[in-house]
Amino acid sequence: MIQITKPFQKAGIFTMLAFSALGTAQAQQIDLSAVNTEYDEQHPVLAPSGDLYFSVGFHPKNKGGVQDAGDIWMSRPNASGQFSEPQQVHALSSKGNDVLIGFPSENEALVYHDGREMFKGIHRYHKGDQGWQYGEMVKILGFRTNSDHFSGRLHANGKIMVMTLESFSSYGNEDIYVSFFENGKWSTPQNLGPQINTYRQEMTPSLSEDTKTLYFSSNGHGGQGGRNVFYATRLDESWENWTTPAPVGEINTEGVELGYLMANADNLAIYTSTQNSEGFGDLMIADIMQKQMAEAVIEEQLPEVEKKPTKIETVNNTVLPAKVPAPESPRKAEKVILDEVQPRKVTGSASQPSMPKTLSIKVLDIQTLKEVDYQIREVKAGEETVLTKKEIEELSGDRRLTIFAKGYFPQTFLKNTLTELRDPVMLTPAAKGNSIVLDNVLFKRGTADLTDISSLENIKKLASFLKDNPELKVRIEGHTDNLGDPQLNKELSMSRASMIRNLLIDEGVKFERIRVSGWGGTKPISENQTEEGRNMNRRVELVILD
Repeated sequence: MIQITKPFQKAGIFTMLAFSALGTAQAQQIDLSAVNTEYDEQHPVLAPSGDLYFSVGFHPKNKGGVQDAGDIWMSRPNASGQFSEPQQVHALSSKGNDVLIGFPSENEALVYHDGREMFKGIHRYHKGDQGWQYGEMVKILGFRTNSDHFSGRLHANGKIMVMTLESFSSYGNEDIYVSFFENGKWSTPQNLGPQINTYRQEMTPSLSEDTKTLYFSSNGHGGQGGRNVFYATRLDESWENWTTPAPVGEINTEGVELGYLMANADNLAIYTSTQNSEGFGDLMIADIMQKQMAEAVIEEQLPEVEKKPTKIETVNNTVLPAKVPAPESPRKAEKVILDEVQPRKVTGSASQPSMPKTLSIKVLDIQTLKEVDYQIREVKAGEETVLTKKEIEELSGDRRLTIFAKGYFPQTFLKNTLTELRDPVMLTPAAKGNSIVLDNVLFKRGTADLTDISSLENIKKLASFLKDNPELKVRIEGHTDNLGDPQLNKELSMSRASMIRNLLIDEGVKFERIRVSGWGGTKPISENQTEEGRNMNRRVELVILD
C-alpha cells in the first residue's frame, strides 16, 4: 500500500516519513518551493551525490529560449536535506529537448538530445575539474524513435535502461522498451509487451531497486486524468510477462502525473504533476509506507497468467504479439527476405508418441555437393550465441536457428524443423555475382522504418555473415513495384537500402564494404499486373561484388 501526502499548492511543502528500524516515524519537512518555477519541471533523476537533476521546459534562459522544451537543471540539497534554487547545467543542454537518463558512475551522465542541435539519440558526458565535458554518442543497435517525446531511466546498476520509444513493434504511440548493457554494448531495445504497452501512450518509466517493479505513466490503462502513474511487477525473466498495471496510490489526479521515481532507501518518491501548476509540471514528493506493494498482487494474479503460444507453423509466417498491428497487406515489398529456403519436414504417424528429436544434419555446397564445416547460431534480443548439438536438443519451443558456414549465405530454420531434417542442407556460395533476397525484414508501408525486433535480428544475422567473410564487398539494392510516382519509388528504395547499411555499420561492418542503390520499379522480376507479381517485385537484395 502507498500513502501519499496530497499537494495543496504549487511548489508547496511536503512531508517525508523516514522509518526507523523499530518502525517508529519521524517527520521531516521537504521544501520544494525553491526548485519549482512557473515553467515546466519534468523527469527528475537523482545523482549519486544526491543532487537532483531534471528538465525545465520553455524557460527563457534555456539555450533554445521559450520554445525550448527542456534544458537540464540541477538542485543541490543542503545539510538539512532541503533543495536549493536550481541552476541550469549548460554543458548538458542543447537548443532542443534534453532528458537526463541517469549516471553510469559518479562522473558520467547519459543525456538524450532530440536532434535540433545534437544528433538525435543518447549521449555520454564525463565530469572533470572543468565540469561536464562531452564524450560520445551511445550506440544502441536499432535505437530509433518517431516521436517527439522521449523519456527513460538508467537503473542504479548501470546495466539496464528503460525508455519510451515509438519504434519497431510499437503497439500504438509511445511504448516502453528495455535495453541491457552486455559485453561492452547496449542491446537492441525490447518491447515490454501488451500487458504494459497499449495503443495509447506509455511514458517516463523507472525500475525498482530489485528491477522487478516497473513504474510508468499512461493514458491507456484508465485512471483519473490524462496520464496517471501505474506500476506492474515482472513475473519471469522474459521482460514480457507482467502483472496487470495498477495505479500508484493517491498521487493520481485529474491532471497529468509523470516521471515517478523511487528515490532512496527511505522510500521517498519524487514525480511531476500538473494538477496545481496551470498546465506545466511541478516536482512533488510522495510519502510511501515501508512495505512492498506488489507481493499481494503477484500472489493474486499468478494463477491467471496465460501462457504464450509456442508453436510456429512455418519460417515465413511473421509472428507478432497479439496487439501489434500487422503489415497493411501480406508480403509487400516492405518485406525483405533472409530465410528463403524451406526445408522438407519428415513427420511420423499421428498415433506415434512424441519423442525427443536427435540432431543429425549434413550441410553441403549446392554446386559441388561437398560437405562444409558449419556452426548453428541463435540471435535473440540482439545477441548471437553459437549452440552445441546438446544445447539445440535441449531447447524448448520453436526457436529460430541459423546455419552459418564461411563463404556461404546463411539459412534459418525453426528448431523443431531442424531436428526433423533427414535431407542435407544445401548452402549457396557467396561468390561474385550471386545474390539473395533478404527475408523477414519488414518495413512500415511507404517508409524506411523497420516494423519489428525480428527484422533487426535478421539484419544481425546478415552482419554476422559479413563479419565471418571480411573479404567480401556487397551491394544492397532496393526495389519497388511500378505503381505510383517513379521518382518517389526510387527514393523509397534507396532509403530502405541505406537504412539496412546503417544498421550493418552499427554492428561493426566497415562502411567501405557496402554500396547501396535504389532502383524503384525499373528492375522487376515478375509482372506488375497482379498483386502476387508486385509482391515479388517489392524487395531488397544483397549482391556479392567481390
